[in-house]
Amino acid sequence: MGEMKNSVNSVMQMMEEHSKHQPETIRHFKAFMGSVLKEGILDTKT
Repeated sequence: MGEMKNSVNSVMQMMEEHSKHQPETIRHFKAFMGSVLKEGILDTKT
């Protein structure tokens, strides 16, 4: 579990840094992720 927590923390730090320098890109990325993570959009079994 520790390795996963470290990975998540690393990604969160990276996203924070990118949001300072490329806020529009991060905004679009978050919108994309929000749309594909809705129930039934992606097949999570394959």
